Formats: sequence, C-alpha cells, structure tokens
Amino acid sequence: MKCLVTGSSGFIGSHLVKALQKEGHEVSGIDIKQPILHSTPTKIVDISSNSNVIDAIAGVDFVFHLAGLLGTHELIDNSYKAVVSNIGGTVNVLEACKKSGAKMILASKPNCWLNTYTITKEAAESFAKMYMEEYGVDVAILKWFNVYGPAQPLMKEMGYKKFIPHAIVDALNGRPIEIYGTGNQTVDLVHTDDTVSAALAVMNNWDKCKGLTFEVGHHEVTVNTVSNMLLDLTSSKSGMKYFPMRKGEKLDTKISANTNMLRQLSGWMPKISLQDGLKNTVDWYRKNKV
Repeated sequence: MKCLVTGSSGFIGSHLVKALQKEGHEVSGIDIKQPILHSTPTKIVDISSNSNVIDAIAGVDFVFHLAGLLGTHELIDNSYKAVVSNIGGTVNVLEACKKSGAKMILASKPNCWLNTYTITKEAAESFAKMYMEEYGVDVAILKWFNVYGPAQPLMKEMGYKKFIPHAIVDALNGRPIEIYGTGNQTVDLVHTDDTVSAALAVMNNWDKCKGLTFEVGHHEVTVNTVSNMLLDLTSSKSGMKYFPMRKGEKLDTKISANTNMLRQLSGWMPKISLQDGLKNTVDWYRKNKV
C-alpha cells in the first residue's frame, strides 16, 4: 500500500518508516525538517498548512499521523502554538483523509495530567471520532505510553525532555540522574520497536481495529526502579538527584497501559523485555558518545 507518515523525521516516525518499508509498502513522509535516521523522501510540510497537507496525502492509502508538538511543562507557556499544531494540524490531516479516502492511525498518549499537551491530544482524539461519525473517515487511535529506545533525541535537539535518554546520558557522564518528585511515580515503558509493531498490527488487522482506541505499553515501573537499572547498566556511581515536580505534572502518578483489546484484536505482543530494551538503548548512547 501507499503509506504516509506525518512527523516522519522524528524518533518514532523514523522507526515506523523503516518498518513499513521492510513490509514492502511504498512510504513517503512529511515533516518540518529532513530525516536523519532514514533516507526516505520527505516533503517539508507544516501540518498547520491545510492546502499543503491535502496535496501531500492525495493518493495515499494509509496515513500515520505522528506530527505535532511534544512536551508537558515545555508547552505550558506555549499553548497557542501547541493548539495550532496538535489540534489544527490534526484537523488538516483529517480533512485530507476525508477528501482522499485515506485511512488514518492517530498517535496519542495517556491523558493523566491537566496540561497543554494533554488537552491538545484529547481534542485531537475527539476530532478524529467526530470525523468518523460525521464523514465516515476510517480512523484508529493508538495511545503510546512511555516510548524509549536507541537514538531518542535529547532536549537540545528537540526542545522537550524525555526521561530515559537524559538519564542514560547523565549516568554515562558521571552526573546524577535527575528525578522530579519522589521517584515513586510509575511509567509504562515500551520499546520503540514494539511501539512500531503495534501500529503495523493495527493496520494489518484494520477491519477489526478501525474506529477503536488502543493503549500501547509494556512495563509499568517506578522512576526510582528504572533509574537504578540504568545506573547498573552504565556502571555509574553517580546516583540520583531529586527536584520538585515540573509544571503540568502530578506527584506520584501511576501510569499503566491496558493492552488487552489490542492483543485480542490484532494479535500484537511486545517482544522486548525491559532489561534487554534498556541495555540496547544504553549501548547505543555509549557507542555514540553523546
């Protein structure tokens, strides 16, 4: 099939592009920058531009909509910009799918906090459901939980901070791992390869999965526990340093994905254990000397 990935230059988008190609699909991408992790032709398109998005999606069978602004506390003071990208951009993609007849998989997240990022993703999901009901656009929603893996960008590259890559880099460089809050909050870590395989499983079982919302996670673990695992894997004695919770995040939140429906309808099963996934991620950052 002809598949298009929005946000194809990003961390998950890059892995998804390569996985789709491996399955034999014709893949294109749109993003606001050229890719680093793959060589697939990518059109420079801002998803907030309606006409450009419609042109890019014309003739496509499947759209994987990953593009948007990420960040919890980082977006609190940039709400308007996030609304334009995450809500307006999603509506543009939905309009393009309505015109072209393309099917769409919308990437979303667990919505456990009240912040700009959560509000915009909830609104995007609501628009997707409305377009299904009002216009018959075929959509499935994937709520990806805490995705990690090799080559995940750092804040200096992307403008938002993800815990796993920063914790690894700090430990490798002898700096304490920075933890916000008590560290007793849980995350649900899922390796990027398992994340991508979930998207492919939904696409390959579309008749069963269309119109539904799925959660994608694998290992619920406290931040303290995963930090200690990373200290062991990096052979670091740097320890951990605690800071107050950031804006837009709540103390001691418990995050756990319910993947039962995804497994039952698509046959998806995560394959990468937490120990193996963290090890191969640490190995990548060690080799790349970041």
